[in-house]
Amino acid sequence: MLLRISITCLLLLLSLQASAASPPKARTLSGIGLLLIKGGGKELTIYREPGVGRVVKLPAAQLPGPALLPTWGEGVSMAVVLSARPGWLRIVYDVAESDGWVERRSSGEFLPWEDLLQRGELSMLYGLRGDYYQLRREAKVDGESLVRVGPEELFSSLAVQGDWLLVKESDGEEGWLRWRDDNSRLLVRIGGVGSRRPVGR
Repeated sequence: MLLRISITCLLLLLSLQASAASPPKARTLSGIGLLLIKGGGKELTIYREPGVGRVVKLPAAQLPGPALLPTWGEGVSMAVVLSARPGWLRIVYDVAESDGWVERRSSGEFLPWEDLLQRGELSMLYGLRGDYYQLRREAKVDGESLVRVGPEELFSSLAVQGDWLLVKESDGEEGWLRWRDDNSRLLVRIGGVGSRRPVGR
């Protein structure tokens, strides 16, 4: 009986340690932009390299689509684009962030972040490091801090410079914010807090 209790306690302890050690779910990869695909039944052929080594064929509706981004209307699927070559796009095609190449002309519309970030209101995500919420005078991490931008505050993008956005807050204050981190993960939400509405084109 004592042995059974000891084993139970040991298993419980190992389970707690494993859950404590598991990393938090990562924010969405940014890549270089998004691929928008009209028609959820459209099938995509994913290759290991452009045109070589077919990996999988799947309906566009099965693409995971980046979280915390707006929808583009009924029947439009999305994929994060990691890189591009002439005629080809490398996309994330499952929740494990597996990637592969799709032929550009037969896939959908590619929108780079420089365009996407100026299509509607933005807000910072919740739970970021404190320095990401600092509006800065210059586009650099040690730039003079102007004000703190809360995750519930909306702002519009005036310009994109690398990983930085020149933004204008609702009260008229202008400054620079990071829109993605050093690991190419998004720091902003497009379309405002909790928004899943279409963003005007």
